[in-house]
Amino acid sequence: FFRRWPMSERSSKGLSNALGENNCFMNTIIQSLWHLRPFTQAFDNVSLTHSPCPDPSRCILCALGSIFDGFRRASTQCVRPDALRRVLGTIHDQFQTGRMNDAAETLDTILEALHQRAIVGPSDAETPAAGDEDVDAVPATQTD
Repeated sequence: FFRRWPMSERSSKGLSNALGENNCFMNTIIQSLWHLRPFTQAFDNVSLTHSPCPDPSRCILCALGSIFDGFRRASTQCVRPDALRRVLGTIHDQFQTGRMNDAAETLDTILEALHQRAIVGPSDAETPAAGDEDVDAVPATQTD
């Protein structure tokens, strides 16, 4: 179904996780997404049409793009995930630098941010609209 992705096309670089940064949960997700060829191909296609952001510290595309570019081009063997950590921290306080978190929640947050970016667009995607509620929190109504 999928062609094998040659090792030469993948990065052998790692992500930093200095003492106290607690990036391990996030680094796991970044590396997993990086090694999913369909994801990186789709991401690259979207990135080609991505305009420069007025505030890249709030843009999920800019953050992931800087990490992926680091995997591809950086001369060092260790890429810093700080840009993504800052963006995630603007979405939820639980992702502030130094805090531990759950990898599954991190993946969900990244995918939701990418989805919002795709459907809302660049101007409003980084910040949820006032009054937005989690659809999972809305109780279902029953009819008799």
